[in-house]
Amino acid sequence: MIFLKVFSIIGRVKGKNGLAGKIAKELKLRGYTVGVLKGENNFISNYEKIEGADMIAFLGRESTAISFPRKFSLNEIIGFYKQDFVILEDVLAAAVPKLLCAESEEEIAKVLDGTVFAISGAVSLKMKRYGDVPVINAETNIGELVDLIEERVFEKLPDLEGKGCGSCGKSCGKMAEDILKKRASREDCRAKNSVKVWINGREVPMVPFVQKTFEAVITAFLSQLKGFEKGDIKIIMTVKE
Repeated sequence: MIFLKVFSIIGRVKGKNGLAGKIAKELKLRGYTVGVLKGENNFISNYEKIEGADMIAFLGRESTAISFPRKFSLNEIIGFYKQDFVILEDVLAAAVPKLLCAESEEEIAKVLDGTVFAISGAVSLKMKRYGDVPVINAETNIGELVDLIEERVFEKLPDLEGKGCGSCGKSCGKMAEDILKKRASREDCRAKNSVKVWINGREVPMVPFVQKTFEAVITAFLSQLKGFEKGDIKIIMTVKE
């Protein structure tokens, strides 16, 4: 089972891309695999559109880009990642720990919330802490910053978009904040992955609400069959075109 640890680098500073690269490099040196997901501010929108195509791929000299003609939800797109850490860039509305890149205290005050676990950027030349949040210069102390990432970033919650199933009595967004503020632990999440679906060998991510609905519907149908009993149930279905 893969336990993704996801965090986001936020802020208006242009150097966020360089910061993500420094962090990714240090994590790689420590033996981790790393994925990066860029938000819409970084999206390349001038891909050629071909009417009727469900997917378009672009073969570059050193990379490949795949374009789908619709926007994926954060929960959907994260299902493509199998790395130890995934760095989100410019994804502000996510139930994950956040690293704020800022140039001034005024910028910090505008963005800071309970999910910000560290601050970096030019402001780190002026201060070492902002309230109870450490401020770290990534240029000179990247090791210290990644130490903090290893310590504070936890396994992703079931609903990265923040709502969740409510089994713990709070949203995933609130749970993320409580974990970072040490008012809760990751183990307090009560959502159980009771249903998993694979399509053509790739697991399809489902938020807890969809899992519960799927489980309830399938159980209702199967309970009418002779020999039905609770336990591990395996269903194989082929959908032909």
